[in-house]
Order: sequence, then C-alpha cells, then structure tokens
Amino acid sequence: MFGYKREKCISIDIPNSDCLTDKVDQIREQLMNKGEWQTKHNWDTYAWTDFKITKERRNGSHLFKVKVKCDYELSCLCPTIERAVQMACLYQKFIESAAEQLGWPTWVSKTQLEP
Repeated sequence: MFGYKREKCISIDIPNSDCLTDKVDQIREQLMNKGEWQTKHNWDTYAWTDFKITKERRNGSHLFKVKVKCDYELSCLCPTIERAVQMACLYQKFIESAAEQLGWPTWVSKTQLEP
C-alpha cells in the first residue's frame, strides 16, 4: 500500500478501554458549561499526554473533537461524548504501545539512540 513495505505492526491490547469512563459525567458537564474538557496524564517517568475534547458544529451536526497529544497529535470527530472518551482512551493505548514496542515517541527507537 502506497509503495511502503511494512516491517512491523504495533499490537494494542485493549481489554475494555475504560481509562476515562468513570469521568464521562464530569467531561459532559465541562463540555456543556465551558465547551471543552482537558487534562494531562503522566504515564511514564518523562511522558505526559494531553487530552482535549471540544464541542463542534459541522454541517448542522453536533460533534465532539478529540485531541490526544504526546509528541505526536492524534485527533478525530465523534458523534457522542461516550465515543469521544473511548477514542481518547484508544489513542492513549496506541501511544503507550508504540513507545513500548518501537521506542520513544520521537525519533529515538529501540535500535537508534542517536540522530
């Protein structure tokens, strides 16, 4: 696909992906009152992830924009708050799995420590 030879795939174990499900009511309240919800999550000694969910209106529909950022930024639009929370958790699991399996999220990898 696209002339790219895939050397290695990242596998992600997501048993329930409920990392933020206990916060859905709090997230909903902040979205309704402020139009956005954001937090930071420390998942390794020097690794922080920024989470942000905002309300958007596109083509007459209410959507929720998810941004998850730790060196790279992953984002999507979701039709419900619950789906937005699930996607935020999925992105976080992806970031952690990629760092564990391939190396640090920036240019460093398990086989290359120097640029």
